[in-house]
Amino acid sequence: MASKVKSKEKPKTQAVEEDAAGGDDISHVATFLVLVGRITGRLQSGAALKDLGITMPDWLLLRVVKDTPAISMASAARRIGVSRQRVHQQATKLEAAGFLALSKGEDEKARELTLSPAGDSLVARSDKALMDVLAPDGKIPSKEIQSARRSAGKIARLLAQKKADEEAEAG
Repeated sequence: MASKVKSKEKPKTQAVEEDAAGGDDISHVATFLVLVGRITGRLQSGAALKDLGITMPDWLLLRVVKDTPAISMASAARRIGVSRQRVHQQATKLEAAGFLALSKGEDEKARELTLSPAGDSLVARSDKALMDVLAPDGKIPSKEIQSARRSAGKIARLLAQKKADEEAEAG
């Protein structure tokens, strides 16, 4: 009678982190991107937002508008990293659902986005649902979230600078 030996396989996230622990900077960037991709995939495929009737892109737009009231569509598009046309499509859909209000900006040309009371309530419920997926036990310290945000911001700024440098050289 052979005894069964339980495999002590590490969770994928822990294995990825350990694989890159001794690596160089690019290994750490690759690990960071793999982990961000897994987190994003988990959030997009889960029922957390679907149960509320919105998608991850909808939530991102609503979050940007909550964080920056009366933001222009162009500014929201830049913050999210999508086209103005895409933001317009989403905003129109979210306005029809009663979550956003669109108004003309000060220059009478730009359209500004603001949350409706229903949109504000939806953002609060969405935030809670997403945090329940990310940290069901509530154990992601604020300090770690802020550190990850700073790291992601730094990478984004470096990539934007590289793109600007390449465009300046080409043109």
